[in-house]
Amino acid sequence: PLVDTDSLNGRLMVCPATQSLSNDLRGTPFIPRNKQEENLFKNKAVGLNMKKGDAAIYDSALLHFSEPNITSLSRLAIAMVLIPKGAQPIHCFTSNGKTFVYNVDHEFFLTPQLGKVPSGYMVSREIPYHPTTEVSDAGSSSDKPSF
Repeated sequence: PLVDTDSLNGRLMVCPATQSLSNDLRGTPFIPRNKQEENLFKNKAVGLNMKKGDAAIYDSALLHFSEPNITSLSRLAIAMVLIPKGAQPIHCFTSNGKTFVYNVDHEFFLTPQLGKVPSGYMVSREIPYHPTTEVSDAGSSSDKPSF
């Protein structure tokens, strides 16, 4: 973050070990698939109080979110995504029970679009978003989609 963060100004929250819950591609906005996954957010999330200039490095599959900023000041942060050289950048958007995978370019990530349908990009595939998939705290999934 570019400012100190805490429970009042929108600190980063992470749910430890959730990067291996499933191999589903999750999009924005993130919608918990079932009560168990929703409870992970409520009961397992850990707040990261960070100092200006600190960095949190994690697998983007880790369930994470920011708490609401209830102060009058902006909480500024920088996010970075790394992909292998030559890999096709993608962005996933979830709506109406499906996750839509968009092939995007590097410019896409320079303009905040989280929670919005990516404008000007084509859907490369659709994946059913399984609202009844059962997950465990150990990180297994009984219903993994195939591509």
